[in-house]
Amino acid sequence: MTLLGKILTVLIFVMSIVFMSLSLMVFATHKNWKLVVSNTTPGQTAGLMQQLDKKNSEVENLTKEVARLKDQYAGEQAARTYALSALSTKLTQLEQQLQQRETELTNLQGAHTEQTAALQTLETNNNRLLEEVTKLRDSVKMAQQDRDVQFLKVVELTDQLNAAMGVERSLGERQKQLVDQVAQMKRVMDSAGLTIHVDTDAIPPKVDGVVSAVGGKDLIEISLGSDVGIKEGHQMEVYRGTTYLGRIVIVKTEPNKAVGRILPEFRKGSIKVDDRVTTRLG
Repeated sequence: MTLLGKILTVLIFVMSIVFMSLSLMVFATHKNWKLVVSNTTPGQTAGLMQQLDKKNSEVENLTKEVARLKDQYAGEQAARTYALSALSTKLTQLEQQLQQRETELTNLQGAHTEQTAALQTLETNNNRLLEEVTKLRDSVKMAQQDRDVQFLKVVELTDQLNAAMGVERSLGERQKQLVDQVAQMKRVMDSAGLTIHVDTDAIPPKVDGVVSAVGGKDLIEISLGSDVGIKEGHQMEVYRGTTYLGRIVIVKTEPNKAVGRILPEFRKGSIKVDDRVTTRLG
């Protein structure tokens, strides 16, 4: 066999395989179109006619559902239209109310502004009044303190007045006593022959003492001195018991003793230590 014959043989073999494959493929893809169109066998895929009927039934049902939904939509649309109309009317009323409220708010804002201004004025007046009240309280406090001080002064002056009145009463009583004493002294002076022109410094106080020492030149020392009012020039009388011994004149004084000189014209006896010495009037 020649090469060409071999090639043709192989080519025929290959083509046979190809055609056999195509035949198998055609057989595998072959369908029963009648069965596909009108298959009613249970458990298999329904035919196209059955599927079409089912789809038509579904379409009819869907159409009815659409009609029902359209009716429902129309009812709802009418209801919504009615509700919308009512809401529109309500909205109009609310807008009117809103406008009224805005007008009232404007008026209230104006009133609030006026009240705010009035409140500020009141606060200013209140602060001023508080300052005045504070000043008045301070003034009242100072006045109370001054009143307390004045009251204490009044109490003190009242006490002083009462004391002065007591002193006045005492002085009145003392004045009455002094008047009586002066009258008594006037009677005594008249009876003694004394006048207001007599030198009182020359009159010794009425005291008694003793002779404490006897010296020469008619000088004696007595136990009375300037601390009881004895002065130089005073005259005193000397006694022993009831016996009059003479008169002396004071020539020197010290606080607790004095020196007297015996007047010769009045000597009535010898003067000794412990003899009594007394003053005389006139």
